Amino acid sequence: MRVGASPEYMGQEQIRQALQSILEDRVSSGRIRTQKDLDAFWSTIDKAALALRSVPFKILSKVMTVKEVRELVREVLAEAPLADIHPFQDVSRLGDEYEDVTKEKDKNIQQVKKFHGSSKFRDDAIKSYRFLNVPIHIVPAWNVPTDPGDRIVLVDPTKNLDGLENSLDMDPEVVSKLADLAKRGDAVWIVQSSSLMKGNLPTPWMIVHAMFDDNAYHSGQVYKIFHEELDLAFDLADEIFGADLNFGQVLTMKSARDGNVVSETDVGPEILCQALLTTHGFKYNLTGVATVDDLLVQLDKKLAGVRKKFENVIRGKIMLVDVSRGE
Repeated sequence: MRVGASPEYMGQEQIRQALQSILEDRVSSGRIRTQKDLDAFWSTIDKAALALRSVPFKILSKVMTVKEVRELVREVLAEAPLADIHPFQDVSRLGDEYEDVTKEKDKNIQQVKKFHGSSKFRDDAIKSYRFLNVPIHIVPAWNVPTDPGDRIVLVDPTKNLDGLENSLDMDPEVVSKLADLAKRGDAVWIVQSSSLMKGNLPTPWMIVHAMFDDNAYHSGQVYKIFHEELDLAFDLADEIFGADLNFGQVLTMKSARDGNVVSETDVGPEILCQALLTTHGFKYNLTGVATVDDLLVQLDKKLAGVRKKFENVIRGKIMLVDVSRGE
């Protein structure tokens, strides 16, 4: 009597082999080096399994070979939702001095809450942060604008949460849960907005832009870490302006192409966003102006390892990001 494996078993074996191949690739490439890395990998697999449920049967029914299964799993892993959107928080401390803000609070708070709770925001976050090898948790919050020096606060939950607890009126239980996420190596971003401002919506791209905003950072935590990259970008902006070029002629991100990069202080943050959040990183057009082109090449080289540097900065940290103002 001939004994053969059931179709169900063979299907499971195909998936197992595909997953094993991906796991072996990540170990051999050094992306998985510790048990924590391995746990994060399996967490991603769990999310990918959820994502697979949305794949139509007509596509799945065409998958016949191990190679095709492997490619499908790789594709789903690449799109696995590494960005979690947490429940909205009202973290405002409103005293008498904020009487005018209080009048608008109910209106603004509903707008901000709806914006961050939309499926579009979630989809944009997953797409924008897919190249960052750190799980990111976005905690949308309504708050009054802070002073520029307080626009970004980086908190290490293993050392001190006083900075976070003193800055926000947030449920201690919520703070504890966010701290636990950061302690396991995730990035937690508390995104503070007081209103939705045209041209400065708190989109996933603008959240990262705000982290590098020149107006907030010549003395800030993020500026000190990325000052070499930002200084080169600001020098580039001066040279572009001095050569009577517009930023859309030199830079290639959508904001520049659409003519929305009009301020020299926007150039650095937009270049960092493109380097961190897009498939091909920093891309530019040479101009034939030696001073501009030299800086473009210098900046391109400087940004070669910026994504890993950024991952190391945000990993295991709680960050307060104020995107309230369109400066």
